[in-house]
Amino acid sequence: MIEEPFVLPSLQTTDLTGTLSDRPDPVQLFAKGTIVSWDSSIRRGTLSFNGAIYENLSVLDTPALASLAVNDVVLLLKMNRSWLIVGRILDPL
Repeated sequence: MIEEPFVLPSLQTTDLTGTLSDRPDPVQLFAKGTIVSWDSSIRRGTLSFNGAIYENLSVLDTPALASLAVNDVVLLLKMNRSWLIVGRILDPL
């Protein structure tokens, strides 16, 4: 018997800004936060997110994270029960 290949469902939207929120619901995978302080030499800092202050969240190691600064808006990814800084969100030109 030939099995059908597994196909992931696709997103039906081209605008993902509605998926970014300061207050994630329990099933939300992405959110945004604001850098309060940042030490680029160790890639650690303080982040305002979901109405609270968080310190030393894990980061996706990319060269761009070395240039984060206070008030930068960052994209967060939820992994299990923890949040990970994925990168900086830039305003379109």
